[in-house]
Amino acid sequence: MVVLVDLVGYTGKKGGTDVYTRELYRHISKLSFDWEFTALASKESKRLDLSWFPGKIEFSSFSGNSKIQWAFAEVISMQIKAFKDKPRLIHCPANFGPLIRTSRILLTIHDMIYWAKPNLVPNPFLIPGVRILQKKIIKNSDFLITDSFFSNEEILKFHKIPTNKIKTIYLGSQSNNLVESSKFGFSEYFLAGGNRFGHKNWNGLIEAFSLIPEDIRPKLYITGGRSPDPLKNLINYYHLNNYIELLDWVDEEKMQNLYIGAKAVIVPSFYEGFSLPVMQAMNLGKPIIASEIPVHLEIAGQVAHFFDPESPKSIAVSIINFLNAPESQIQAKVKLGLERSDGTTWQRCAVETLEVMKLLLENEN
Repeated sequence: MVVLVDLVGYTGKKGGTDVYTRELYRHISKLSFDWEFTALASKESKRLDLSWFPGKIEFSSFSGNSKIQWAFAEVISMQIKAFKDKPRLIHCPANFGPLIRTSRILLTIHDMIYWAKPNLVPNPFLIPGVRILQKKIIKNSDFLITDSFFSNEEILKFHKIPTNKIKTIYLGSQSNNLVESSKFGFSEYFLAGGNRFGHKNWNGLIEAFSLIPEDIRPKLYITGGRSPDPLKNLINYYHLNNYIELLDWVDEEKMQNLYIGAKAVIVPSFYEGFSLPVMQAMNLGKPIIASEIPVHLEIAGQVAHFFDPESPKSIAVSIINFLNAPESQIQAKVKLGLERSDGTTWQRCAVETLEVMKLLLENEN
C-alpha cells in the first residue's frame, strides 16, 4: 500500500511549513506503519539531507522557491507521479496539492492568509492563482489537518466543508535536553525569527526598538534572512546596528542554542496560523513577548507578555515593562508555559497524523 507525500514545495528554508514537514516525517519514521511511503520533492531538495523521510524520493525539475514553478509541479509532476505510483493516499503537507484527483487526499492547511489577510501576502499578483489552487485542492481532499483551532475556524469560514472533515493537530517543539546553552558573545539578548514577509511585522519591531531608551535597549537577533537582507536598510535608518543583528537561516542546533541563551523570545506577527516560536519558547522555559492576535492568545494566553502589533509604541512599552517586571512575575508565566506545552511534541503530532491516515485508508469507498 503506497502513501505518496507531496514535497514539491520543500526547500528547507520555508520556515514553519518546512519544519512541520521535516519533523512530522522524522517522527513518523520512528513509528510502526504498514505502508510504503514515497515522495516527490523540489529540485532544491537534491542538495539537502532528506534522511528523515521514511521512504523513496524522486525529484521534480521544478523549484519550490518559485510559487509559479511550484504550481506547475503540482499540476504536472505530482500528477505524473500519482499515476505512476498509484498511491492509495496522497498527503499534501504544505497547503497545496494536485488538481486532478487520482487517490484519496489528506491535506494540511497551515493558514488562510491569502483569504483572510491578502494585504499581507508577499506578492498580491499571485492571490487569484493561489486561491484557485487552494480552493480546488480543498474541494478534492478527503480530510484536512490544520495547526490550530483558530485556523480550523478560518478554513470553515472561507470554505464550505463539513466540520467532521477537519482536525486540529498542534505542531510540536524540540526537546530542551538536546543542546547546551550558548550566549553567542552577549550576556543577554532577545530573539526573533522567521521569513521576511509582511505578516511577520519586522518593520514594527525594528521601529519599536528605536523607541526604547538606549541605556536599557537590549540586543536583538533576528534569524531567517537571506542576503541581501531587506531589513538592513531599516536598521541603518534607525541607527540600530549596534543593537540588532540579522542572521540567515541557521541550522537546528544553533537555533536551539539561540533559544536557550535568549532572555526572551519576541513574536511581533500581524497574522499566523500557528506559532512555532511561541511553542518552542514555552517548551524551553523562555519568556515570550508577542502580538495579541487570535492564535497567540489560543496557544499562549496568560503566558506571553502581549502588545498591539499595529503600534510600535505598544511593542516598545511591552518590552520595557518586561525589562522592569519582577522576576517572580516572569517566572510564573514561564512555569505556566512549561505546563501548557507539556505533551505538545512532534511525536504526538506524528501519532495523531498517522491515526488520520489509518482512518482514511480503512474507510475507503
